[in-house]
Amino acid sequence: FAVNNIVFEIFEKTYTFNADSIKPYSVTQHYFFDSTGTLALSSSLECALHFAGVGCQECEEGWYGNRCEVKCEQNMNYSCQPATGKKVCNDRYYGDACERYCKNTTLYTCNEYGNKLCTTRCRK
Repeated sequence: FAVNNIVFEIFEKTYTFNADSIKPYSVTQHYFFDSTGTLALSSSLECALHFAGVGCQECEEGWYGNRCEVKCEQNMNYSCQPATGKKVCNDRYYGDACERYCKNTTLYTCNEYGNKLCTTRCRK
């Protein structure tokens, strides 16, 4: 209700959605009388932790996975696979955390783990 054009909220209801088939979020509905005495409704949407975007359908920057539960911050050694957040090593970087640098040369080549393998040239 309103007194001297001041709006008073009469009640509020929050619904939380957290089913596996949809992204978790909560909707809060505010019912109030506006300055003309008309019952009005305003709603607000709050995404769950690490969710963002319209309808909470995206992960916040740096978060990945179906439930936005995987943290991955890209750097010069790797990028993050969009669906899972798994590190994808850039060229010449190897290892689980893409921490090993190895560049093929005429003396050695690099295996899939970033270990240097001697070519016939370095064995002479």
